[in-house]
Amino acid sequence: MTGRLWWAWQNNMKGEARARIGGAWAKEPGIDGWVRDRAGGHKGEDMQVVDAPQVVQPPYAPELNPVERFCRELRRALEGRVYSTLQAKQEALEPPS
Repeated sequence: MTGRLWWAWQNNMKGEARARIGGAWAKEPGIDGWVRDRAGGHKGEDMQVVDAPQVVQPPYAPELNPVERFCRELRRALEGRVYSTLQAKQEALEPPS
């Protein structure tokens, strides 16, 4: 199987922020569903209104969620430093062109 990873920077992990992004993605062509785990920001009331098929992962099963490998690499590149802003953190991975 193959697929495309869609991701976005956000200021927090709360359901409201995630639902805003998920709602926008649900309108994009080519997005067939959303894989989520049982993190608090994934299961709140705000997320229930996102109109997109959702694959809900069991708790503590990162091996079933391909994005976990991606996040592991992000953490490896970013951890151990304090960033003054979200933009500074973004620029550590995505230098401005």
